[in-house]
Amino acid sequence: MSRPIILIHGAWHGGWCFDRVSSPLRDQGYDVLAPDLPFTGAADDVAFAREIVSQHPGAVVLGHSYGGYVITAACSGLDVSNLVYLCAFVGETEDDRTDANSSAALAAAIVPADGKLSVDVDKGKDVFYQDCPADAVELAKENVRPMVLAGIPALDVEPAWKTIASTYVVCTEDRAILEQDQRKLARRCSNIVEWPLSHSPFFARPELMVELLADLAN
Repeated sequence: MSRPIILIHGAWHGGWCFDRVSSPLRDQGYDVLAPDLPFTGAADDVAFAREIVSQHPGAVVLGHSYGGYVITAACSGLDVSNLVYLCAFVGETEDDRTDANSSAALAAAIVPADGKLSVDVDKGKDVFYQDCPADAVELAKENVRPMVLAGIPALDVEPAWKTIASTYVVCTEDRAILEQDQRKLARRCSNIVEWPLSHSPFFARPELMVELLADLAN
């Protein structure tokens, strides 16, 4: 019997960004969850994800970008078979967090929105989606949402990757979390995969994600 697969999205996005991955996996018989984080602060995002993971023992849990920090904290001490960091933060100490400084181009695309922060997809298109189909960019324009974001906080638990098998996917064409920063973060993980893709492989090459996740879930 295959393991459940839980997909935790990054900043400003939602479970919708994984549709091109989750649908094929479900068609193959996998149990896939792609929830929307509440975006009311990092602690709330972690608590929300932890509750979901705790209800699906043995899951493969993927975190994209900011979602990597979320799964590092949320999965600590839980029954998880594999962690997957998709061009993601991994979180631990102040030095670890500064290993993944976002690019200047990404910073320029972040805009205030009702006391929160959002992203201007037009400004960020060449940061997040430079190799993605046009319909995926339009989907992002329609669905990105503001969030409470005040940097990546320090962990107050043991990082999940210290006790759980982990794979870091380095996306070498990423313009949001740059390749050299991903490589520093990937040193924490037990396995490293490289894809010549942007920050959004779920749009650019979803079949690669399907293959990777299916292999881990079997």
